[in-house]
Amino acid sequence: MQIKLVIKGLAAALLISGAAWSTSSTVSAAGAIEQGKRKQAPPPPSMSSRAERCAVDATPVGTLELIDTLTGSTKDDGGIVTIPVYWHVVTTSSGGGNVSGLVPDQMNVLRDAYAGSKFAFNVQGIDVTANDAWFFAAAGSNDEVAMKSALRKGGPETLNIYTTNGDVYLGWATLPFFYKFGPGYDGVVLWWAALPGTGLAGASEEEPDGVLTYDQGDTGTHEIGHWLGLEHTFGPGDGTCSKPGDKIKDTPTESEPQFFCKQRDSCVGANNPGDDPITNFMDYVDDVCMDNFTVDQTKRMRTHWHAFRDKKTRN
Repeated sequence: MQIKLVIKGLAAALLISGAAWSTSSTVSAAGAIEQGKRKQAPPPPSMSSRAERCAVDATPVGTLELIDTLTGSTKDDGGIVTIPVYWHVVTTSSGGGNVSGLVPDQMNVLRDAYAGSKFAFNVQGIDVTANDAWFFAAAGSNDEVAMKSALRKGGPETLNIYTTNGDVYLGWATLPFFYKFGPGYDGVVLWWAALPGTGLAGASEEEPDGVLTYDQGDTGTHEIGHWLGLEHTFGPGDGTCSKPGDKIKDTPTESEPQFFCKQRDSCVGANNPGDDPITNFMDYVDDVCMDNFTVDQTKRMRTHWHAFRDKKTRN
């Protein structure tokens, strides 16, 4: 699966050349990386690792069962939950990757996606930091840890979003249950090019509309879904249709991620009713195909919020 290789190469070319993907004065050719001075990005990953839209692994079954036990008695009053948000825009030393001007559009995408789940977002601050090591930090690396240690604000209820070169992924996030084991690491990392307005799209013969589109802001929607407690719709994605999948009753079982907006039924039989939930925000399709959370996903996000993130009620 070469999807991410294609789009990553496209965005790298845009960043180096300062091509006309900019939509604001803060995202401009003036901040592009000069080829001769550019720190080398990670080498192209293997096909298997590149078949991941995000770096979040499936939570082990035993841990999922423990989480269900801990959240079993959690109450939700159904009111609007307002989440404080801090944006940390990390750039190269010469300013490449400064997407601070695209944050308002990204927030509008998030507000629309989460309105039905009664989550609201309140941006508390946007900072811009030039640091080559942090910009090119690999997922889980010492550089990522150092970045978060220096920039992170607030407690478990505060959403910290970092934009970087994204390692070899579109993004990654931490789940609510794990906050207590590493509070300084909590947050969401987004590849700068996945924010709305960068023009990140490319032709694909396998995509029904002929274009793979990743610049509509739904990488952010997907990763914040993890930050609020959701698994991928395809669970472990090992091709076995194994239970418990994503632990969501109203998302049909899916054997592996779907990258293209093509309906399919990867888990058949009486025990696996329904076609794959490919338009769900927690699958791997491109942004124009994603458009929903289910009722039970909303319930899980709100339950996890109250159990692990809300400072008034968390365990």
